[in-house]
Amino acid sequence: MLDELARTCDDVLARARSRADALSEAGEALAAVCGEARSPDGDVRATVDGGGRLVALALDERASGLPVERLAALIVETVQAAVREVSAQRLAVLGDLVADLGR
Repeated sequence: MLDELARTCDDVLARARSRADALSEAGEALAAVCGEARSPDGDVRATVDGGGRLVALALDERASGLPVERLAALIVETVQAAVREVSAQRLAVLGDLVADLGR
């Protein structure tokens, strides 16, 4: 009886450690997520962090010749594409976590 209880406790502890490891790995992966995107013509490049906040914006010299409205639209579109990239990465990490926790 005590041997069976000890095995059950060991199994529960092993599952708890495994889940804690999975959570830790997911947290590290989420912290490392960032998204980058380029406009189709390459004039605009945007980088966002894991929370979707803009952390870098680069404009090619050719961008200075664009109409202001077009440049603004390219910037918005490119940042949105980078945010979509981050969202896809975050979903992948969380999907892996759910799979790991389901084991």
